[in-house]
Amino acid sequence: MKRMLVWTMAGMLAVGAGAQTGRELPFQKWALTPPMGWNSWDCYGPTVVEDEVKANTDYMAEKLAVYGWEYVVVDIRWFVENDKAGGYNQTNPIYVYDEWGRYTPALNRFPSAANGVGFRALADYVHGKGLKFGIHLMRGLPKIAAEKKLPVKGTNGITCDMIASNDSACTWLRDNYKVDYRKPGAQEYYNSCFELYAEWGVDFVKIDDLSRPYHTAEIEMIRKAIDHCGRPIVLSISPGETPLEKVDHVKTHANMWRTVDDFWDNWSQLNYQFQVCAKWAPYIAPGTWPDADMLPLGKISIRGERGEERWTNFTRDEQYTMMNLWTIFKSPLMFGGDLPQNDKATDSLLTNRDVLYMHHYSANNRQLSKRDNHIVWAADDPANGDKFVALFNTGGSEFVNTKDALYRSGTISYLTTGYAKDADVDLTGMKTGQLALVVSDDGDGYDSDHADWIDPVVTLADGSTIKLTDRKYLRGTCGWGSIGVNRNLEGNSLSINGQKYDNGYAVHANSILLFDIPENAVRFTALVGLDNSGTDQGSKSSVEFMVFDGDPTMREETTDQWSGGNVTIKIDPGKQAACSGFISRTTAQTRDMEADIEGAEKLYLVVTNGGDGLSYDHADWANPVLVDKDGKEFSLTEIAWEANPVNGWNAPKVNKNNEGNTITMGGQAYDKGFGVNAPSMLTFVLPEGHGYVKFKATVGYDDDVKDAAEGVTMEFRVFTEDPAPGEASPVALDLVQLGFAADQPCRVKEMWKGKDVGTFKNAEFAPILRSHASGLYRVSAVERTEGASVAVEVPSGELTAGEPFEVKITVSGGPSEGAYVQLLCGGEIIGTLPVEADGTARYTATLYGGTYMLRAKYSGTTAVASAVSDECPVTVGGASEDLTHLQQRLQSLVDEAKAIVPEEIAGALRAPLAQAIEKASPIEGKTKAELETAISALVEAVDAARLSIPVMTALQAVVEDATDFLKAISASEAKDALVAAISEGQAVYASEASTVDDIEAARQALAQALSDTKKTAKPVDGQCFDMTEFLVNPSFESGKAGWLLDKQTGGWESFDTWNDRPAHEGSYFISLAYGSITSIDLYQVVEGLPAGVYSVQGALRNTDGADLLTDQHIYAEAQAGTYDSEVLSHVGGENNNDWSDFTVAGIRLGEGESLRLGARSSGSGTTAGWFQADDFRLFYWGTNPSDVRVVQGMVDGVTVVLGEDGVRLTAASACSLPVYTVGGVLYTVWTLQAGTQTKVLPRGQYVVNGKVLFVR
Repeated sequence: MKRMLVWTMAGMLAVGAGAQTGRELPFQKWALTPPMGWNSWDCYGPTVVEDEVKANTDYMAEKLAVYGWEYVVVDIRWFVENDKAGGYNQTNPIYVYDEWGRYTPALNRFPSAANGVGFRALADYVHGKGLKFGIHLMRGLPKIAAEKKLPVKGTNGITCDMIASNDSACTWLRDNYKVDYRKPGAQEYYNSCFELYAEWGVDFVKIDDLSRPYHTAEIEMIRKAIDHCGRPIVLSISPGETPLEKVDHVKTHANMWRTVDDFWDNWSQLNYQFQVCAKWAPYIAPGTWPDADMLPLGKISIRGERGEERWTNFTRDEQYTMMNLWTIFKSPLMFGGDLPQNDKATDSLLTNRDVLYMHHYSANNRQLSKRDNHIVWAADDPANGDKFVALFNTGGSEFVNTKDALYRSGTISYLTTGYAKDADVDLTGMKTGQLALVVSDDGDGYDSDHADWIDPVVTLADGSTIKLTDRKYLRGTCGWGSIGVNRNLEGNSLSINGQKYDNGYAVHANSILLFDIPENAVRFTALVGLDNSGTDQGSKSSVEFMVFDGDPTMREETTDQWSGGNVTIKIDPGKQAACSGFISRTTAQTRDMEADIEGAEKLYLVVTNGGDGLSYDHADWANPVLVDKDGKEFSLTEIAWEANPVNGWNAPKVNKNNEGNTITMGGQAYDKGFGVNAPSMLTFVLPEGHGYVKFKATVGYDDDVKDAAEGVTMEFRVFTEDPAPGEASPVALDLVQLGFAADQPCRVKEMWKGKDVGTFKNAEFAPILRSHASGLYRVSAVERTEGASVAVEVPSGELTAGEPFEVKITVSGGPSEGAYVQLLCGGEIIGTLPVEADGTARYTATLYGGTYMLRAKYSGTTAVASAVSDECPVTVGGASEDLTHLQQRLQSLVDEAKAIVPEEIAGALRAPLAQAIEKASPIEGKTKAELETAISALVEAVDAARLSIPVMTALQAVVEDATDFLKAISASEAKDALVAAISEGQAVYASEASTVDDIEAARQALAQALSDTKKTAKPVDGQCFDMTEFLVNPSFESGKAGWLLDKQTGGWESFDTWNDRPAHEGSYFISLAYGSITSIDLYQVVEGLPAGVYSVQGALRNTDGADLLTDQHIYAEAQAGTYDSEVLSHVGGENNNDWSDFTVAGIRLGEGESLRLGARSSGSGTTAGWFQADDFRLFYWGTNPSDVRVVQGMVDGVTVVLGEDGVRLTAASACSLPVYTVGGVLYTVWTLQAGTQTKVLPRGQYVVNGKVLFVR
């Protein structure tokens, strides 16, 4: 009998992790160990092609699969024929999609996808190598599917535009709309997508623009769609950071979720990962993995998004550090480089069995300790009680030492929602009294790193606030340009994501702003983000914002040559025991310093130059004393400094200032001390066995430079170790803290090399690690007590396939605290559970037909040895899992087919659908082949039927439109011809023999007849014809097609359609903006209209504010003259997004004349005069000018805007406003109050305050 386990559905190498109980949700069992694979993003960006995917597949199958590497993932935009590297082609992308509005592979990149095969052929290739296939998706549905009103598979007549929403659309890639979960058909759209991916054989999906911001509703729809599709598909969501408060939700919906934005090969980002991983470690669980992002190793950026083609920028030490953190954190591992170009060193990082065992099976993974730049991570081996330990030395940086940061934003780039984050920082307990605002380049270069601190405010304990823009910074640096105060780096308004701000600082990475703040400061807040002056240059901007207590910048300063030759000192502030903060003539002249020096062997007194050179930086260490534990003081001036002291100018002096005069500060003379000039370093060897615990001094600048022409800036620093950065240092492991007994001998094994390091106890093990380096170790007790045993117990008798049952594991003679049991089936780990206080653990198993052997392992503890149980046989009766799922799939299809209304599908398809339903029954008793045949036939019949529904719906809609139009036509031959065309369309709709082609032909014929009638018939008195169909692209949903532009402008130009803000209706609008404007005229010319009277309607706005309004208006031109609307005068709404509707009435058009219509404005030689336009409409009122009703009932001071929720009216004062039908009949009178109110009208056409409104 065929055996199958529910946890082997995804074909896992093996499964197991901490607290794997068998009670995981079904989808969680598809990834019980962290997924490992290759993803095309880091090396090929959005341009990977089939041959490259196959080459990486071949390499993985040959060299990596045996180690558990299994996923091959095609990343973003595989459905675009003409994408480009280094930023997406968002100008003229050529999308590939099917008739249901679902993306399909671009054939010029994936030729095996031809003939409707999609990714099935490539997936088959990957599967044929024993691997799994994955794809990248963007949240939502293609905009082009909504624009073309493509049908939603699985629904009866719902189209993509009916479920699409531009609300919360992706800010960095404009391919898709949000799928509105509230709309009928939304879930069915996602269901149809995953049905397609299941048919292709997809095993893994990475969905972008989903986890930050966190789109709860769409995540839930995606989870349902995957579960509905019948195939185990692992779900990865990105980008990061996923909000921590959503952890309970994400763990029950996704297999892995990003914890950071895109991660690249620079130390700044790697260093930031430590605090992120520590935060997420408590939530690691089988099937639900926090994802630290890809591994940018090997050859990357061949056609990538960051930098030129290169081997990873990570040093060898940094590569090990990344792998050690990722594996002990149990992050999914997705290799980013081009595998065929791997060298042996890179492969060695991917093929260490001991490391990968830890990654797969370790438990209780956590950050054990963090002291300065030394970080210790630990985990348990649930098989035998050993401990895994990773030691890290994160010291050293090019710009700042980050270890004491009060706040880190993480990467802010084009992927960050709104290009900004809110910073809210606790300042209680600050030591230096100086606040440092730092912007780093995030380690990837300085291009376009324009950064803004918006509304930076310090709150004091009494609730009062200080605007930092009202204070002069003590020290300020800017990587490019000059620091902007309330203006950006280009001298314009501060602006993030199009939103302007009045208050803030603008800088360019790398930058620091240092401020003195009061002692009672408790909080700092700001909006931190990328200014439009940077983001408008492309996708290169990438920075990190940080806040510090004091100046954290690394220093490299050189003495003056007059001192006998230039000497350079390098200072890492992360090592200092105390710091005075920045001292200058704008701060207090002196400060009292105190530093802890207990146990120090040396003392380093350092003065740095404040970042502006050494001029007149005469610094005094007054009354420097060493203090013992009893409070007794000893003058440091009695100890000679080491030879070759460093001094910026002149020689350092004892008991004199740098000029050789009396040390004097603030008028007070000091007998004892040291006089130096920054940069300076005096090194003292402290007496052996000394009992000093504290160093104290009064420090400041000497009175002899208080009137100097320049300079006089400095920081005093005390060190008890070499101040230079990047020094190797011992990183200690406390074995007692790890769980071993005091003085218990432990064997330490280095895991990458597989070599024993030695035997240690307590805190003896402290390997020397270079800056940015790390070590990974297995720690085992040398001796443990024997005598524990473990047994497995299952229910008696034969079990039923698919029915869960409990496996009880009992430990005897061994402690439960800190111990685990592992459950194995056929030699594979299927469960890892902590031992309960009563010595038991319970696992919930679900098996299908077959016989199995279960065995348990007890881990033991640091004191008690491990144990292994005897084998326990289990017999399960019933069908295989394959057959069960096929039966469920067929039943679901039958239910779907029966829900289709026969009268709503093409007549020729009704009988085939009924026959397929009949042949599907009965479901029970069918063989696997019979089930598969029935499923295939029913899928074909259901798809054909549903594809016909939109065509039938479209024909019915034209019939209804034409029937309604008859009411507006005067009696004529044209009217009689339209009546006949309507009858023909109705007959085709009802016929049992009509094919989809027949129905579409009937729709086109009737639509043409309706259009012809509009040009030949006349409206009845008081009625109008909607002639908008004779305009080309009136709502700009097809770009600029049909529109022309006359302009007198200069400077930069922006003339294009956009969808980054709400359109008037639909998705897109046109925007015209220039550096300087004299005049702009957007228009089109309409030919072939009948003679008579017309009106034109259009919508305008200006989102940059009222100061850019001139005379923007709608107009029309014919031989009779030019007709202008009133000018745009209203700017309002969120981000100035309100539209204003305008109407031009009474346009007279002669026989054979053309009509010109559009929008115009004049400027003032500046940017003033630009506008956005949308939704032009044209109406024909016959030949009698008096029939134009749009001038009835006009009331001054009332503006009218038609929105989704009704008619929004703003009245300057209380008034009555009549509402007319377009036929001139009074419909109602509204009583308005001063201000804004909304009124609701039923479906129809109305005239409200001179505007024609079409209420749908």
